[in-house]
Amino acid sequence: MPSFEYPKLLDVGCGPGLYAERFSKAFYEVTGIDFSKRSIAYAKSSADKQTLEITYVYQNYLEMDYKDKFHLATFIYCDYGALSTENRVVILRKIYQSLKSGGKLLLDVFSMVKYKEFQELKTWEVHEEGGFWSAEKYLSLHGHYRYSDTVTLEQTTIITDKEIREYDIWNCCFTPETLIKEAHAAGFKNIELFSDVTGKPYVESSPTIAILLEK
Repeated sequence: MPSFEYPKLLDVGCGPGLYAERFSKAFYEVTGIDFSKRSIAYAKSSADKQTLEITYVYQNYLEMDYKDKFHLATFIYCDYGALSTENRVVILRKIYQSLKSGGKLLLDVFSMVKYKEFQELKTWEVHEEGGFWSAEKYLSLHGHYRYSDTVTLEQTTIITDKEIREYDIWNCCFTPETLIKEAHAAGFKNIELFSDVTGKPYVESSPTIAILLEK
């Protein structure tokens, strides 16, 4: 058992375990949760190779049901802003419920600086030898769009001889005030702002905002 103040850590949206492994090496007791079966399989394999004791859970984090279990939660890589307004309410409530009294949550989002710098565009490219999206020849169509006053969409359409696939990456950008309002609505308190999750002091020119919250 680690001797520091916040030993049990929940990494929400842990992906392939890039951050979970770092937390484990820093002596946290880590639980990582993610809805990607491939990412969880990779994370487990990587942890085994390094003899890291990390608990990985393959589950939609919107459906997790922990209660008063963790001292600390992380929800990083700007995943929060990729959720709908309704699902942001759900995930904050779920994380709040998972934390012990006095537990803390670290999350980050894109700021309005990112939104203002976002360029709308449409491009296409033929990949004769295949590439990132497909091993066979394909056409990729890319569109970047801005919606309302805060939302962006990065859309990629992949066309092969056999199928058409579309991938949408939505993001909601925030001001400190709008982010804090959502955190307060979920019951969190003791807000501390940073420019990013490394703890750099917050400045208005930062493309990201990190926030540390307490239950």
